[in-house]
Amino acid sequence: MGGAKGGISIAIMLLGALITLCASHPLCYVDDRPTDPDEILEFCPEAQSGACCTDAEEALVQLRHEAVGNLTGDCDDLYKQVVCGVCGSYSGHLYERLGAELGVLDGMTMKSDFCEELTPDSSMYWLVGQAGEIKMVDLDDLSTMTTVVDISSGLSSGELYVDYEEGLLGLAFSPLFSTDGYPAYFYLSYTVELDDGENQRNRLSKFQYFAGDPAFTLASEEVLLTSAPKIGSIHSAGWVGFQPSAYGTIASYHDIYWTTGDGASQTDPENHGQDTTNLLGSVMRISVPADGTGYEIPTGNLASPALPEICASGFRNPWRCSFDRETDELYCGDVGHTLVEEIDIVECGNNYGWSRFEGSRCQEAQESRDGPCLDTDRSAFTFPIYEYCHPDYSSDDADEADFVAGVDICGTRMVSGTAVIGGYVYRGTYFADVLYGAYVFGDNTSNNIYYIVQDNGVWSVGTIISDSSVSVIGFAEDNNGELMVIDQDYNIYQLPCGDMCASTCLDQSDQQPTYESLGCFVDVLGDRALENDDAIRACLVDERVMSPAICASYCYTLGATYAGVQYGFECFCGVDSDYSRHGTSTTCNMECTGYPSESCGGVFSIEVYELGEPEASDSSALLLAGGPTPVGPTAYVEETADSSSASCTASHGAGGPLKMILLSFVGLVFMFVAL
Repeated sequence: MGGAKGGISIAIMLLGALITLCASHPLCYVDDRPTDPDEILEFCPEAQSGACCTDAEEALVQLRHEAVGNLTGDCDDLYKQVVCGVCGSYSGHLYERLGAELGVLDGMTMKSDFCEELTPDSSMYWLVGQAGEIKMVDLDDLSTMTTVVDISSGLSSGELYVDYEEGLLGLAFSPLFSTDGYPAYFYLSYTVELDDGENQRNRLSKFQYFAGDPAFTLASEEVLLTSAPKIGSIHSAGWVGFQPSAYGTIASYHDIYWTTGDGASQTDPENHGQDTTNLLGSVMRISVPADGTGYEIPTGNLASPALPEICASGFRNPWRCSFDRETDELYCGDVGHTLVEEIDIVECGNNYGWSRFEGSRCQEAQESRDGPCLDTDRSAFTFPIYEYCHPDYSSDDADEADFVAGVDICGTRMVSGTAVIGGYVYRGTYFADVLYGAYVFGDNTSNNIYYIVQDNGVWSVGTIISDSSVSVIGFAEDNNGELMVIDQDYNIYQLPCGDMCASTCLDQSDQQPTYESLGCFVDVLGDRALENDDAIRACLVDERVMSPAICASYCYTLGATYAGVQYGFECFCGVDSDYSRHGTSTTCNMECTGYPSESCGGVFSIEVYELGEPEASDSSALLLAGGPTPVGPTAYVEETADSSSASCTASHGAGGPLKMILLSFVGLVFMFVAL
């Protein structure tokens, strides 16, 4: 990937959005049983870090798998992974996402209740392989798979070129693809080798879908854009998409966006990033007709002498890009060289710096070509909204001043790594209290996941995964704005709670009991208002996570009538109604540890709650097996150069007729698109 330790090397282990769960922390779906690290499964051997099924439970899973019948090949393997999810050591996370009301996970329940949300007409997914073949799967008959088109041969000109970061790299559907009266156009981004003795190139082509006729579909190709020859097999980028707001909008033309990398070796010796007389190292934007051939040039692209198709220049390897489904802003993670990684909001008309700049750091390697860094007019460039440094680079060294204009761009080093992986602005509901409107991204070499959010022009960063447990290579977004993580070990995960989540080692009830505050009271050491047993004290030595709900749920398992929280993380239980014997207090205002928006008593001040039976409607809110429950992590603020907001396109629009999830894996890129 140029800066990463691998190229497109991801495998898929799901159909639609049937998800293998992430290694944030093991958690069984049965709330009173932890993962058994010694359990070895036979039918579901993929379970790692132990298992959540006994032999008898695994046998039931096998029966569910066999009861479906008529599945063959890959479909059978995929369905087996789905039903085995309940035995995986992270199966508790299924219930965070799907809700306990689904009962024992059986796969078909997920198909009908979850996957259909991803398909407006509950019909088809398109699976796109990097090697050039696109397959279509009918969700109502998983045993069938038909070919949409195969571009591995028979292109209108040249041959598909497949290598490290090359092949079929992106797909976007016309915003009117499924609208009556309009052709079913779709657009492919791929690398092509022409018979001209030159190296491979990036290409954007339009095709028209003819159901059941792959050959006719292939023959419909119209080549729109082809780049200059690349130097090597890296830095291809290749993302393509329309703005979310375009979907469902009846118009004669829609703007499509397409990205290319610099196509060069590590330092871009040909200066493709700054040479706007070719299409490498750029984001292109053209207006394509809803019905017809050719394209037009929209207003706002780079001015002459740049090629008119170029929206913005100065990119090294934008991996990957996405639109904010609410604002149409285009975010790209651009992989750096040896020092700095960057995240940009891309706006047409701007130059994002490469290869004169890596992030906002001027490259001394280009001084012989571009002159001294001190003489460079920085106002001509748009710098990242957020950048972070490689572990072995320090921007505050004295000899760095000329290259960073005296700014310590590494900041607090909250984020460190060597290969940024662009993600999405989170617009889902599951983590909305923490992440809504935040841009989620990862780093392929630090194996961590982060988010950034803007407040009054300042971008702050927080962590989602900080224990180097996910070798992230990409992200995907479903129709509801929920995110998936794609790792380099061929797995796809639901975005994990990770550092955003609090967990408790206190036993929790199957259903959350009601709890009503009775007030704040004085507590006295040696004569406690309520009891604090040995189990609580032992648990809270290592895990000081508390909330009134956690304490109430634990006390309910003991048969207590009252629960009390104190000192931010302490929990007390009891049946004695004489909890007020020491008098009332006014200092129950200490933040709960892990739940800063809630109060957990104070210093020798206890907030007492009376427990009641769980409400029937509360079952979906239970705390499973001691968490995890979303809480707000500490955000570390780093001031960065504030660049202008952007407006460029995407492949799936909120409420639009087509939804796409891009998933990559060894030699393949899969896209799941509902027709």
